[in-house]
Amino acid sequence: MSVRFSLLLGLACLNATLGAQAPASDRSRVRAEVVARQFFNAVSHGRWIDAAQLLDLTWIELNRRSLFESARRPMVHHAPTLQDLMRSDPDMPRAVAEYELARLLRHRGEARAEHFSSVFADVSDTTMLVRLSPLELGARWLQGQDMRYQLRRATLRSPSCRRTPGVSAAIDAAERLPERFVIGAIEVGDSAYVVHSDTSAFRTRMDGTAPKVAVLVWGGDRWRISPDYMLIRQGFGASVMCEVPRDSVPPS
Repeated sequence: MSVRFSLLLGLACLNATLGAQAPASDRSRVRAEVVARQFFNAVSHGRWIDAAQLLDLTWIELNRRSLFESARRPMVHHAPTLQDLMRSDPDMPRAVAEYELARLLRHRGEARAEHFSSVFADVSDTTMLVRLSPLELGARWLQGQDMRYQLRRATLRSPSCRRTPGVSAAIDAAERLPERFVIGAIEVGDSAYVVHSDTSAFRTRMDGTAPKVAVLVWGGDRWRISPDYMLIRQGFGASVMCEVPRDSVPPS
């Protein structure tokens, strides 16, 4: 029995079990499955504002507040000083210690900016974070979960990748990732459950590409998709390894 058939059969059984218990739905409202298709189509084509308009933005706003409050709290770990470095290595020249200290402090600042942009695409500090409208914030959050954006970030962070020919073509190929599609859906009162996947899910056994379930909630005027970190993620993030050509490595 195929995975797709099993999922559809499970949906049918769940719908039959819960259908009699649920209040009659408004037949005039758009089906949740249609909304889910619109959402995944917008995601596949990078139309982040269009996709964000279909989200329940409440959770994302809470995420912004949490990130903002976390950034405002002072860092609890001890910042190294020049004396710390020279005490740890008495033979280290002072000029080297000063260089290492500057590098460490710079890395800490970059790490914080990196954390912001890993949640909300291209957001590097609290100033940018608070200026975004709820809709823009939702769009940045969606883009931050997208494998194409994650791949570009991972590539740009790698010095070896920046020196490797053909990386740009590999990044461009990520723009043609498998498109997402809806397998089936059921509506139970003001909630809906949509099973979705992408075109690679039935060619691999990787958990990250297995079919998933999106939850939609009727908000009185339209369906809203409940966001979570596995809504559009393919796997658990992107990592890249680049082999630098030998002729580009300076002799030792």
